[in-house]
Amino acid sequence: MEKLPFSERKHLFLSTFIALVDREKFYLSRKDKLLETYKSLHNIDTFAKLMSKRYETIEFVADMIKAHPYVEERKDAIRKAIDRMRIDEFIKHYTEFNEHNKKTA
Repeated sequence: MEKLPFSERKHLFLSTFIALVDREKFYLSRKDKLLETYKSLHNIDTFAKLMSKRYETIEFVADMIKAHPYVEERKDAIRKAIDRMRIDEFIKHYTEFNEHNKKTA
């Protein structure tokens, strides 16, 4: 992850998060945690420290790199949609959505 450019880390993070099938109870689904973790992508050491605290976030990072084929296909579809938008503007608005709106976004 540290060798990936910042823009690629942002795309991987966001597409993986949105592609999660059951994220309602996921730790990063909390608005403050999602935004905090997204901002930590600037500094890979900070990101690693945040993500290494819980098993589910460790698993999430693994999914960012290589997920189940079903999740990978969802990530690809999401990535294509995100590529058409300004990612920073999208994440700002996305973190303000409630879970119901996140599912329909």
